[in-house]
Amino acid sequence: REDASREYGKICGVGSFNDMTELTRAQEELLALKQRLEFILGATRTGLDIIDSNFNMVYIDPEWAKTYGDPQGRKCYEYFMGRGEVCPGCGIAKALRTKQPVVTEEILARENNRPVQVTTIPFQNEKGEWLVAEVNADITERKRAEEHIRKLNEVQAALHDPGALREKLKRITDGVVDIFDADFARIWLTRPGDLCESGCMHAEVTEGPHVCRSRDRCLHLLASSGRYTHLDGKGHRRVPFGCYKIGRIASGQDAAFLTNDVAGDPRVHNHEWARALGLVSFAGYQLRPPHGETIGVLALFSKRPISSEEDALLKSLSNLIVPVIQATQADDALRKSEHTYRTLLENLPQKIFLKDANSVYVSCNENYARDLGINADEIAGKTDYDFHPVELAEKYRADDKRTMELGNPEELEEPYVQDGQRKWVHTLKTPVRDESGKVMGILGIFWDITEKKNLEEQLRQAQKMEAVGRLAGGVAHDFNNLLTVIGGNAELAAMTPLLPEEAGRHLTGIMQASERAADLTRQLLAFSRRQTLAPRVVSLNDVLSNMDKMLRRLIGEDIELVTLLAKDLWAVRVDISQMEQVIANLAVNARDAMPHGGKLTLETANAHLDAEYARLYPDATPGEYVMLAIRDTGCGMTHEVKAHIFEPFFTTKEVGKGTGLGLSTCYG
Repeated sequence: REDASREYGKICGVGSFNDMTELTRAQEELLALKQRLEFILGATRTGLDIIDSNFNMVYIDPEWAKTYGDPQGRKCYEYFMGRGEVCPGCGIAKALRTKQPVVTEEILARENNRPVQVTTIPFQNEKGEWLVAEVNADITERKRAEEHIRKLNEVQAALHDPGALREKLKRITDGVVDIFDADFARIWLTRPGDLCESGCMHAEVTEGPHVCRSRDRCLHLLASSGRYTHLDGKGHRRVPFGCYKIGRIASGQDAAFLTNDVAGDPRVHNHEWARALGLVSFAGYQLRPPHGETIGVLALFSKRPISSEEDALLKSLSNLIVPVIQATQADDALRKSEHTYRTLLENLPQKIFLKDANSVYVSCNENYARDLGINADEIAGKTDYDFHPVELAEKYRADDKRTMELGNPEELEEPYVQDGQRKWVHTLKTPVRDESGKVMGILGIFWDITEKKNLEEQLRQAQKMEAVGRLAGGVAHDFNNLLTVIGGNAELAAMTPLLPEEAGRHLTGIMQASERAADLTRQLLAFSRRQTLAPRVVSLNDVLSNMDKMLRRLIGEDIELVTLLAKDLWAVRVDISQMEQVIANLAVNARDAMPHGGKLTLETANAHLDAEYARLYPDATPGEYVMLAIRDTGCGMTHEVKAHIFEPFFTTKEVGKGTGLGLSTCYG
């Protein structure tokens, strides 16, 4: 009161005071927490949103709203994904149904396909309504790491696939470019110095730090991917050991080389080139087994820095590919050796096979397989019983067993069946031993000697015929002289006056026998080439035409005589009487071979005998000849009979019924 008076006992007013300090502090802390949370969400690229059970957007953090805009009245699938219906695999429905958090992965197309891990957490608001909060964590780096690992695994798996070394190295450089975003990547391997004398630019350097110090080996560029894929660049296809960054890596001067400043690093000599291409980093790794010499270098350039994690991965990759390269090189060397062996094997004229200890085929060359009517890769597991008659198969297997038991090579000449024909082969069988010396099979090499056998038989026959000819020539003249005396005396005796009739018959028999003996003597002299011949130039067509009537009388009416006379037949120089004798003898023998009738064909033709024919028949001389072929439809001759047809007086008829074909006259 103004007068300072006071009234006691009366209520003059009511007032209240609330302490707002704690509330204000809490609100400030909540705001600060929200700001920190939003900062963390933005810094970690983690988005937070709240969505109701009808997929309506309720809340989105401000940083994310900058990208997607105002969420008011929008469905989550339309807001984030631009879709008209719920996203396949959406975790919201499941989280609301199970009342448990659900974790899914999504790709945000509006953020350059950024991958996020979505943790959907169900909760109730103050009204008891169920909503979900989605925490969208960025997993770009994790996905990148997973992709790196996946691609590295693919590269690793591909390296173990069959394939040539260059193909595998190209897969590695392709993988390095793809996985590590390299501008280009290359692999060099240690090989002989093959271009030192034929234009290698490094071999021409005679002084300075890049002198080629070793002519026996250098680094060969075998794989290149990225910006450069060619392998024939003049300065890079061969790099000497110790020269340039690649050569220093290989020699061990810089076994591990990493720089993220290629334009300024003094170890990189081509700075201007690096700047022109915008290159930032270079990494090179020595390819070397733990206990061995360098086998190559893996190197790459990139337009971005190479991290320590990537460096570790590249080192791991380098260590991984070393045994693969070694194994592939060994396989390539083995394949090359096998190819050389197979080429040699297939170009040998001999037939070659390999059997195991039980005489079961393991392999063979194509020459042998062709004889058997199969491919070489079909012989494994088969035996001789599959290809040969039983008795022949048993002989082969017995030979195998004997050779393996004796343990020494064995050579033999044996029969062989090829294309259904029986032939002769020369076979060399050698026991095959394992590392311990135990016999584990047999190697067989054989070749056809049928022609050789035939030539040997022809030689024996020629020698035999020569001996017969010498014998015939030696006695024929003396025998002919005796026959002249016998025949002459018989003729004189026959002229005796008042000769008894019976004596005359006997003398006539003596004269006829003398004449037949004289004919035989003439054949012997002709065979021994000691008879005086009267050769003339004639046409065989004329000879056959003149003999036509006589031949028809000889063979009879039941046999058809056919003559096939070549036009423009060359003339020949022959003794006509001997030629007629040979033809007549053949006609008579043909008649006897066709007792029930048939056909006898006489044919003439011009013939050229070449060197190959002369090789098969050594008695023949290459040149121009006239052929006389006589064929009949009779019973034919056996191989045994054919072997004797040129022998004088050989016949298969009864005694006194024949004197042979007469071919001894024209033998040789």
